[in-house]
Amino acid sequence: MFGTVASVLVVAQTALAAGATSQASIVDRGERFVRMLVDGRYDQAVEDFAPEMRKAMSATQLGALWKDLVRKNGPLQGTGNGTVKRLGRWRAVFVPCRFARASLQLKVVYDQEGLVSGLWVEPAGGEHPYKPPAYVKQDRFFEQPVTLGSEPWTVHGTLTLPKDARSVPGVVLVHGSGPHDRDETIGPNKPFKDLGWGLATHGVAVLRYDKRTKVHGARMKVVNMDTVVIQDAVAALETIRTVEQVDPKRVYVLGHSLGGTLAPHIARRDGNVAGIILTAASVRPIEDVLVEQAEYLASLSEAGPHTTSSSLAGLRQLAAGLKSRRLKPEDKLMGAPASFWYDWADHDAEAALGAAVEFNGRVLVLQGGRDYQVTRQDFALWERGLPGYPRTTCRLFEDLNHLFMAGKGKATPAEYQKPGHLDVRVIEMIAKWIVGDESR
Repeated sequence: MFGTVASVLVVAQTALAAGATSQASIVDRGERFVRMLVDGRYDQAVEDFAPEMRKAMSATQLGALWKDLVRKNGPLQGTGNGTVKRLGRWRAVFVPCRFARASLQLKVVYDQEGLVSGLWVEPAGGEHPYKPPAYVKQDRFFEQPVTLGSEPWTVHGTLTLPKDARSVPGVVLVHGSGPHDRDETIGPNKPFKDLGWGLATHGVAVLRYDKRTKVHGARMKVVNMDTVVIQDAVAALETIRTVEQVDPKRVYVLGHSLGGTLAPHIARRDGNVAGIILTAASVRPIEDVLVEQAEYLASLSEAGPHTTSSSLAGLRQLAAGLKSRRLKPEDKLMGAPASFWYDWADHDAEAALGAAVEFNGRVLVLQGGRDYQVTRQDFALWERGLPGYPRTTCRLFEDLNHLFMAGKGKATPAEYQKPGHLDVRVIEMIAKWIVGDESR
């Protein structure tokens, strides 16, 4: 699923304060920390951790996360000079890292004592200016900010409304796995912004919002499908129904990847959804999907021989423990506790399909043929498991990847770092299905 095997390393997020340490000194510290990871000196690296980081992660766990990052993105080919940026009351050092299949940057955050209090992996180069695709007509819609949910977990979002709208259908966009912003940004690409602007061009109101883990991840003590996804999606549905220009009887959920898997559960919780749109939604056990994704990445020519041995064996062993429920709740799998994966497993496969079958509204299932994260196997299971026409519509786009962007040949993670847009055929298919009631 989007984010499941993406380049993400989030080991702690805390409130920080910047001290008087010089810019040059902070950059030196950040570059030295990254060198220790590259050299495998994890015991030394954790000596730079602030107390809260020491509690959150051991040297063994840090090493496992770094090795997993290399496995997913290929061998490290070089690092660049670090830069420092003041982020409110704290400072972060950004160190460019060029892997075989992706150019990323490590963001190492320091407190006033000069200790590491946060660590992230991000696309290299930071923010990319958004250039709308040709199918977007900006004179046909406008946007306004929204706040949804309740304290202390409120999040902000954007409502995109067609101009002169009167009783238009509405769609809530639900992200894939990972701490996404409202645009589901990955590298230079913003698939949810494409969706919001593309559907609004066709007369559909769209609400997209920042994910709770993106905004409040530092202080979330309970992490499961409910707190990470479902609660805020239901709050977004309640919010869009209060918009005067939106027909509350024609509100849809569009879930991508994990969001698609959970869309039937969201619809069940809400109870008033007109339809669900499942885009690249897995319907197989998550432990099987994790191993399949890892094996695919290891098969890529850029991966290097070391990515196919011990790291894969370790993941297979952990996945087997997850499937048999032998892992302790606090045991870690890909940086998250087993309790999180157990809850995910309780919402996927039979549970997701069962919730979709029970759903009384319309269902649209879309899949990219070049998607290696969620595959044709999932699409076939949705097709076989859901009632057919006129209630359910299924469509496979042979040349699209997990982001529903067009390409050729074998898909790789490097595609996500190339500027592109969600394919116009997907926009038109969804808009026609909603506005034109294609399946009725």
